Amino acid sequence: MQKLHQRHHIVASVMPSRESLLRFGTTILNTPEQVDQAIKEVAALR
Repeated sequence: MQKLHQRHHIVASVMPSRESLLRFGTTILNTPEQVDQAIKEVAALR
């Protein structure tokens, strides 16, 4: 999460669950391009 925020200004949190999962809170202020970029960056973390 810190890498996403530092490099790309993407904000996410960890869901309190058995597995560690990222949670994104998109709003009407997010553009479709920003959401697509977040998806690409998360996929690159693997």
